[in-house]
Amino acid sequence: MSSIGKTKATQTKHEWQTDSLAAASDSKVEQGRVAPGTAAAATVRIYNECQINAKDVSISGTHAVVNTAGRKSEMAYQLAKRGKELKLDMELQCVAVPNVRVTGSSGTPAEISNIYAYIADNGSFSTGGSTSAAGAGTGVGVATVTGNDRAFAEALLTDAVQDVWVDGGHADVVMLSAVNKALLTAFVGRSAAASTNTDAHTKKIMNAVDIYVSDYGDMAVVPNRLIPTGANGNVLVLDPSTWAIAFLRPFKTIDLAVTGDATSKELLVEWTLEGRAKDGNARIQDLTT
Repeated sequence: MSSIGKTKATQTKHEWQTDSLAAASDSKVEQGRVAPGTAAAATVRIYNECQINAKDVSISGTHAVVNTAGRKSEMAYQLAKRGKELKLDMELQCVAVPNVRVTGSSGTPAEISNIYAYIADNGSFSTGGSTSAAGAGTGVGVATVTGNDRAFAEALLTDAVQDVWVDGGHADVVMLSAVNKALLTAFVGRSAAASTNTDAHTKKIMNAVDIYVSDYGDMAVVPNRLIPTGANGNVLVLDPSTWAIAFLRPFKTIDLAVTGDATSKELLVEWTLEGRAKDGNARIQDLTT
């Protein structure tokens, strides 16, 4: 949520367009050539559904007037807390279990297609027992065969980074669970005793990897508490500039009807996820953690 861009949605079916450069070719021409007026290639129009997340809070009349030991307003504190919780819920929706959008209807809340649905099939995507995806929000890789999960290893990461670069991307973030972060720290470059640095002055042992230097550039290693662990795990290789949160209704507080000796409010946000470059990101899936 904090690393990607923000934009505005204008309807519940939020649409945007993607484009790509033609492959490099021999485009030299002779003097005096008459240009043929080649038609421009059409851009690709894709979309996601906006979903609503909300939390409410109710404060008794007594809570509103008593000394709250350091808080000026109990309602303000609770609303700020709910705001942080909503942002965590949005992060969870983006990176948790792969999900495909659902159009809202009576009795059915709308759902977004999350990050996995906007990453296209590539060399690191469809290994193991999972199906592929087109990266347009219409499908995600879901394990179809058991027994194919494997541990996260450096060869999988280098393959994913290379796939992104060959496809024209510039991924600079590796996002992963705590378990896979520990496995990355144990990659060959850090596993030798000589690579575990000690600061004699502060008596600190440094055994962490915050930057992974690949053949195609430096990559920040970002652990994410909300990426699930267990079977069919994932590591994400991302270019944050190709993602955005689109707000149809930014965070807003709604006053609810007073019920007896209580004041109630609801904090609400309506939003969706934009995935702007299906080939500019990669997903290493079918992992044991």
